[in-house]
Amino acid sequence: MAWGSTESALLVLNLALVALVVWALRRKVVLKLAEVEDRHLRNAPHRGDGGEPSQTERS
Repeated sequence: MAWGSTESALLVLNLALVALVVWALRRKVVLKLAEVEDRHLRNAPHRGDGGEPSQTERS
């Protein structure tokens, strides 16, 4: 059975929406990873000599 114009339009629309959702989720994850890395870099020098965690980090 051949597809009509309505089914073809819905397929195109669905593919576009799925692509938009994938793009948005990927962007959100990339931005969150960048935020976590920035936070890590800001906090890394405050850890002392890189050995044991400080008193405040243990509690």
